[in-house]
Amino acid sequence: MVTPALGPSSSGGPEVVFTFEDGPHEEHTSPILDALAQHGVSAIFFVTGWRIAGTSKNADTRRALLARTVRERHTIGNHTVHHAHMCTIKREKGEW
Repeated sequence: MVTPALGPSSSGGPEVVFTFEDGPHEEHTSPILDALAQHGVSAIFFVTGWRIAGTSKNADTRRALLARTVRERHTIGNHTVHHAHMCTIKREKGEW
């Protein structure tokens, strides 16, 4: 019998976890959300902070996509502000 890695799923059966990173993206996130909604599937979206910062290009569109992602009950994960590789940078450069 197949068992999910983190214990029983909410349905009791095996499950697949979809993750998307480095978003939200003004071209790609919306079609992904549409497809997930069409199939009743949830996912985890790892957000990179600079994409939604007030001064970045398309920030308003990206913030709206993030709000939609939350409204549609997907999980949001922190992918740092600048996508720092935390295992390879000096501690004082880390974005804690």
